[in-house]
Order: sequence, then structure tokens, then C-alpha cells
Amino acid sequence: MKNNTRIIIITTMIGITGIASADTVTFGCDADQSSTCYFSIRYASGNGNRNFTMRGGTNDNISSVDPGSDYYLVSIDQSPPADPSNCGKTYWCKRATIISGYNN
Repeated sequence: MKNNTRIIIITTMIGITGIASADTVTFGCDADQSSTCYFSIRYASGNGNRNFTMRGGTNDNISSVDPGSDYYLVSIDQSPPADPSNCGKTYWCKRATIISGYNN
């Protein structure tokens, strides 16, 4: 029974550590106001991605990201490619690691 309690405590600590790493950061679209930025966050955990758009000249806080580990793709007026290795090959696209400051 004592060993089972240790396993539960360690598992709980690992779970709490994973939750604590999720932060809220600012994303912004620095394109002109007539354009739309298409963002795609790619999670380092491998748990899928998150897509959203933002009008030029605006910014917003985006939650549940891990700065320094997760990365994003952004392109203007069209969705980023599904394959990150194609970012920037046929049209403008930026790939960057999410930081705790301003992401654009």
C-alpha cells in the first residue's frame, strides 16, 4: 500500500508540472489593417495544433501554450501549410518558437 501511495503522489506531481507550464502569451498581426494573419500553433507535446485568425493591427492573449517549446506558423491572407517544412516555400510564411513576450 505504501508503494501505491508513492506512485499516486509522483503521478500527481508530474501532472501538476505539466499543467503549470501552460501560459498565456500575446499574439499580434502586424500586417496592414486590410489583411488577415492566419496563425497555427504547433504543440511540442504532439497533441495537435490550434488555428486562429487575427485582423491586421490587432493583438490578443492566447492561453494554453508552452513558451520555448511550442512553435507557430503565420501567413498573411491564407492558411499556413499543413507541413511546417513547407513554410515559406511557395508563399510568405513565418515559423517561430513561441516566446513569453509578443509573438507576431
